[in-house]
This record gives sequence, C-alpha cells and structure tokens, in this order.
Amino acid sequence: MKTRFHFFGVLMIYCMSTSLQAQDVFRYYENGKAGYKKSTGEIVVPANYSAGSEMFGNYAIVVKGQKRGYINERGETIVPFIYDDASVFSDGLAHVMKDGKYGFINMKGETIIAFDYQFAGDFHNGIVRVQKDGIWGFINTSGKTVIPFIYKNAFDFTEGLAPVMTAQNLWGYIDASGKFVLQPKYGQAACFQNGEALVMSKDKFVYIKKNGKVIRELKNPEEEENRNR
Repeated sequence: MKTRFHFFGVLMIYCMSTSLQAQDVFRYYENGKAGYKKSTGEIVVPANYSAGSEMFGNYAIVVKGQKRGYINERGETIVPFIYDDASVFSDGLAHVMKDGKYGFINMKGETIIAFDYQFAGDFHNGIVRVQKDGIWGFINTSGKTVIPFIYKNAFDFTEGLAPVMTAQNLWGYIDASGKFVLQPKYGQAACFQNGEALVMSKDKFVYIKKNGKVIRELKNPEEEENRNR
C-alpha cells in the first residue's frame, strides 16, 4: 500500500506538461537568490528573487518575498507580485491563487476567470480542470462549465483525453465532450503521452494505448519515478 500511495505522486508528475521553449536567457542562483543571464554569461536580471522558474520563451515566474509574479527577459515586471501561487501561461491564460482561491489571468495581469476555485490545472485546447466545493469539473476560457462538476479527482487533458475519478474511486478517460472513451475501471491513471498512459489495473501498473489495450507491465515503479524527475 505504501508503494501505491507513493507512486500516485509519480502519476501526477507524469501528467504535468510545462515544457520549456528554446531560450537565450537562463536562470542562475547567487547567494541563494535567483536571477537570469545569457548563455554568454552576461547578467540581464540580477539575482534579487527568492526563487524563479526558467524562462518560458519571454517570461518567467518569480517569487519576491512570499508573493509570485511574472517578469520578462529584461527583468521588467509584467504581472505584479500579488499571488500566492502562479503557473505558466497556456492558451493565453495562467492559473494563479489569491486569498486561498484560484482564478485565471492573461499576460496583462487582468482577471479573466474569477477566483472561485480550490484548485486549477492548465488549459489544453481551451479546456481546463478546476475544483469547486471539493468536486472536479472542466471549464472553457470564458469560465463556462463544459464538463459537469461530478468527479472526485481529475487531471488535465493531453492528447485529447483526461483521466478522471468517479464517485466509486475508479479512474477512466473522457474526451472533450465529457464522454468516457475508456470506462472507469483503473485504481490509478496518468495522462497520455506519446499515445500511451500508465494505469493501475488489477494491482499492477501497466501502460495502455488509447483503446485500452495493455502494451507492457511496469516492473519497477521506482525506475519510473527516477525517469520523470
């Protein structure tokens, strides 16, 4: 049981999809602070921040004191430091947390979707998972509910499918219309990547295709954890 619980964290990591773009400016640390420099070594943003992400194209998420905001590659603040959590931009929006609730902003820092959610994922093809009153559903970039709040848990859409957990504590995969493509029968489930997904079926971790066919068994969960670090 300990291994199953521990490995569920690996499945969550497996579902994360924050990919870095090609970049000329890189994060560095000095005296425990984060800054940014070019590949030539030229410092463009002094190490003044408590922490910082790598540059996602032309912006980075940085921490100043206890608050998060966004800067550009020249170190200019593009979204003020007022958030307790912040994510990368996807479909033009990023989820951020303020006063214990999540909402979505654009790159101007304007609130596009109100701070109504306990948790929020990242947009994929105009749809994102959010949690409200302990239940998960999916909304679009206008904040409209497109898949009802009926799930005990959910991950983001990847490759057209999203893993969701039903009231019976079983995981399946839905499409963007909310229809089950793979019926809920798995003990755990990760997002699809390169046409395959890792699930727990009959007390074993296996990789499946989008039609549910088992590709291979995962022999050593610790190896998968190390591979995804």
